[in-house]
Amino acid sequence: MQRISEAQPEARALSVAKVRAVMAEFGLTAAAIGGRSAGSVRVSGAAKAKAAVKHHNAATGDNWTGRAC
Repeated sequence: MQRISEAQPEARALSVAKVRAVMAEFGLTAAAIGGRSAGSVRVSGAAKAKAAVKHHNAATGDNWTGRAC
């Protein structure tokens, strides 16, 4: 198990280098292949807009928006 965890960072670095080489060869950007660009920012769950309530349980007062928690 320890040998696997020691090999993973090296394998990851090798994989990233291969991907970067292919991207350079074909002139691709992260945005072109569906990735995030270097300047993009992830929006946390708290920063997303609240969804409208779809269902309300009058007995318990619970609301459900149709989105997973």
